[in-house]
Amino acid sequence: MKTAPSAARRQPWQKQVYDFLINTIISEGYQVGDYLPSVRSLAKQFSVSITPVHVAMTELEAAGYIERVHGSGAVLKRLPTVPGSPQSTVLPVVDVLGNSEDARAAAAGQPARPHRLETLMQSVVHHLGHQSDLRLSLSLVPARAKADASDGPEARLRLIMRSQPKVIVPLLRADGEGFAALLREVRAAGIAVVHYAARFEAKECDRVYSDYAQGQRDLTCYLLARGKKRILRIVTRADLPYELAKTRGFREVTSAAGLSEEACPEVVYSARAGGSAETKLLQWVEVLKAAGVPEGRFDAICAPSDEVVAFTRIALRLLQCSGIEVAGYDGFWTEVDWAAPDTLGQLAQNFAEELRPELRPVSVDAGLPAVGREIADVAKMRASEAAVGEAIVRTVPQVLLPPKG
Repeated sequence: MKTAPSAARRQPWQKQVYDFLINTIISEGYQVGDYLPSVRSLAKQFSVSITPVHVAMTELEAAGYIERVHGSGAVLKRLPTVPGSPQSTVLPVVDVLGNSEDARAAAAGQPARPHRLETLMQSVVHHLGHQSDLRLSLSLVPARAKADASDGPEARLRLIMRSQPKVIVPLLRADGEGFAALLREVRAAGIAVVHYAARFEAKECDRVYSDYAQGQRDLTCYLLARGKKRILRIVTRADLPYELAKTRGFREVTSAAGLSEEACPEVVYSARAGGSAETKLLQWVEVLKAAGVPEGRFDAICAPSDEVVAFTRIALRLLQCSGIEVAGYDGFWTEVDWAAPDTLGQLAQNFAEELRPELRPVSVDAGLPAVGREIADVAKMRASEAAVGEAIVRTVPQVLLPPKG
């Protein structure tokens, strides 16, 4: 970063910090979603107290250039423009609405888990951030904020509406008819909405899908080809669009093979939030017991994610069950360090044999980076249009990943 200006300048310190940050953002190629230096580091660089730096940051936020995220710092919301440059003309605005935690993970370059929204945000921002014919803006909402809270997704969306962007891209951990109805209201106001239709669907709006039905069909066909006729499929949320699509694909294949729902049932289960890995494992053991796994009822289990494959393998060992193939979904077995404390904790060491990388399960890659590219393409198209036309729908195919071992 550039050296801070000397104290000889007769401008107030907050003005010097403000101008310094604007010039640095422009000259050093900052992109929307990047984090600025911390207040303390800037105060040290200028040899001043943190007060003028706070004032400068407040002015940058009021101007719409940054958004301060509690506990994380200041994230660049939109790029400042140089007078006389092509960007200083009036350009259509595409506003990406995401969760602050996802933006922080994406900016930090953390390993991307393909089912996580930071992967989508990273992809969308990457593809939109280098477009000279539009302005990219980033709006952030705390992931745990309630839908109707003052800092929640509905309040932020209404705030964005007042600024009249050309396109809004919601990438939030939100679901439910209430939020979908609000997106329809946004579109009725003449603002294009491009969203990922996995947790919710606003069918009047532009939407991009991962083809979960096709992915589940391919996965089920693979298991049938290996002679598996008694398959238990675990469902996390039966009401979510992506789970409904997977159920449809599962039933199409098992019915065509003459297998009944009794032979190939589905069980709804979602681990209670906040529990330790050991607690989740005990919960999972009880789920498998209730489903009749210890009695030899199944020869294959479709887990809702590759992470749950790990818990399932450990649970099967504790239940002394063998000969059951466990399939995953979302294909991030190779993306995650399974020894990480936030994933399996001590279980990763105690059951290292079940979690060896060469035992990667058969899985499905949901292709979220490709989904992000499609969302960005639709948003760019909408940004160039005079008016919002008929809803655009695109579907991204999924890829079956055979087991490594």
